[in-house]
Amino acid sequence: MKTMDIFKAVLSKKYAIEVLKVLAGDDRSFTGIREHTSAEHNTQIDRVLKFLVRLALINHIVQEVGPKEVSFYRITQRGKDILRLYKMMEESAEDDLAIASSAR
Repeated sequence: MKTMDIFKAVLSKKYAIEVLKVLAGDDRSFTGIREHTSAEHNTQIDRVLKFLVRLALINHIVQEVGPKEVSFYRITQRGKDILRLYKMMEESAEDDLAIASSAR
């Protein structure tokens, strides 16, 4: 399963309420997602949700503090951190898929 497919699954109508709950800080929504998915995809979905939560938090911080008070360096550094996290997540998802495929 490619990373974009995971994003689409997480952001589909089926998971929209759970994603909103996670962004609002309700951890119980992870349980709701797990009930509707196979065991293979739970870890990948958790990773995507954590990524979305981090992205939302950074966006929230910038909005709260105000763009003038957040230095360009700090925003750039956060952006690099997000890209690094995304790449790690993508590689990890591909590794997990390769391991799952070879196990069959």
